[in-house]
Amino acid sequence: MSLSRLSMFFVVLLWSSVGFAQQGPPSSPPAEAKQFDFLIGQWELDVKPKINSLIAMVHGTPKLVGTWKATRAFDGFGIDDEVHIIDS
Repeated sequence: MSLSRLSMFFVVLLWSSVGFAQQGPPSSPPAEAKQFDFLIGQWELDVKPKINSLIAMVHGTPKLVGTWKATRAFDGFGIDDEVHIIDS
């Protein structure tokens, strides 16, 4: 590649990145960001695993409990959720 083609490539690359930098991120989340609003909150979980083995017949199935918490994140553009399951 010649030096003039290489320099032209970098000029075009720099020019296109400047154009993207001027747009900036959107100021408010789109309507699609609210489609999972029903997840926001905190719930108590009662987990019942499906175990069909000889060990489960002898010892029984474990009782599992947990919590699930979902909050709005990323400036309203997403949801952050945490699931914690423990053996009680």
